[in-house]
Amino acid sequence: YKEITTIGKGAFGKVYLAKNLKTDKKFAIKELLFEHLEGRQLKLFCREVQILAKCHNLFLLPFRGFTLNFPYSIVTEYITNGSLYEALRHRPKAPSLSPTHKTIIALGIANGMCHLHELNIIHRDLKSLNILLDENYYPKICDFGIARFKAESNQPVTQQIGTPHWMAPELFLKNNYDSKVDVYAYAIILWEMITEKIPFMGLNPMQIMTAVCQNH
Repeated sequence: YKEITTIGKGAFGKVYLAKNLKTDKKFAIKELLFEHLEGRQLKLFCREVQILAKCHNLFLLPFRGFTLNFPYSIVTEYITNGSLYEALRHRPKAPSLSPTHKTIIALGIANGMCHLHELNIIHRDLKSLNILLDENYYPKICDFGIARFKAESNQPVTQQIGTPHWMAPELFLKNNYDSKVDVYAYAIILWEMITEKIPFMGLNPMQIMTAVCQNH
């Protein structure tokens, strides 16, 4: 592979666009900054790879491989038209979405999430930023970094995980939530597509939690 450009950076490392030198096909490579994976970081890496490997659906980001040595990386297909979030904000180079496009995107997200839930996988960070659009403007759900398999009845789950603007009340308050938190996030995405506004714009995380959990 040859690195072309950096797509994004975060506390975990970076995501960059790369090209296969033999086929010229483009891929997105998520490269972790950790020289040694152990403990929680190793658990999260293995879980993300395991979930991606099970995601055989038109509307889930296609998985292409991972590395077992430093730099620890996850390889997926490169999706050309950026995120739904960017399209709804009418960012430069983002596609312009017609009502028909939005309807297809909504149906595609529902289909992809239904497949995840049938596999007992909870995404936990479903949002317009994590919906990529391909050359046909079909959605590809991505970023399974905090996704998890549905907990057993006696196994605790993490509270306050995700992005506040799309988080269901039980993600803020409870430790016994289930896949319905993704249904709530999907509803927020539908609201976004109708209004083309940012949910809870101008509010900080604490204000969002108050609006959602106390003011309903």
